[in-house]
Amino acid sequence: MKTHRFELTPCPTCGYTMDSASSLNPDDAAHPPTPGDYSVCFECGELLEFDADLKFRKLDIERCHPVLLEGLLQLRRRLLQFNKRHPRPPRK
Repeated sequence: MKTHRFELTPCPTCGYTMDSASSLNPDDAAHPPTPGDYSVCFECGELLEFDADLKFRKLDIERCHPVLLEGLLQLRRRLLQFNKRHPRPPRK
């Protein structure tokens, strides 16, 4: 899995800033994020999408394919469970 770095970008829901993304698809691992790609906020679990400037916006779930949406929701549940068991110290 390759991690791609980008400018610090805040989650539009909680303000948590992220500066990297990794693809869960091994066939896509070498490709950096592009507009329309999906992500999940590490802090609050908001479903996100990269806009044309590679900034985050909330994902419009009405436009998301149901199978893909279910996968994103499963990822979100696991991330939130992990965060509950392994809390991170607050960022300064």
